[in-house]
Amino acid sequence: MKRTVAILILFVFAACQADGPRTVQLDRDFELPVGEQAHLAGSGLSVKFLSVIHDSRCPSGVDCFHQGEAVIEVLATRDDRGKRLSLSTSPPRDTPPQDRYGPYRIQLTGLDPYPGTDRPGAGGSRATLRITR
Repeated sequence: MKRTVAILILFVFAACQADGPRTVQLDRDFELPVGEQAHLAGSGLSVKFLSVIHDSRCPSGVDCFHQGEAVIEVLATRDDRGKRLSLSTSPPRDTPPQDRYGPYRIQLTGLDPYPGTDRPGAGGSRATLRITR
């Protein structure tokens, strides 16, 4: 019985250890739930999805004159320094679709759920991001 309990405790401990920030690759889209963080492999760069600042995208199933936009806030950190970035799904004309942090460009390529669709459960919003150089 003691051995079974010890094995169970080891499995629970291992599962807790696996829940840390995930590692992502340069030039590849990745999903990041609100409140979670990802590390760019081999770079020291971390990105945390802090919040949805606003979401005025046209709801699903509705014809709109303007497509609207969603803006999120992320925290980019590297070498113990950080910067809050605002990223948009539809930046104004003549504005790059990404923000820079050091040598990296961080771009918001999608945000779920889309307005007018069912909201996810306790998971909240999920941003699709891409980091490039």
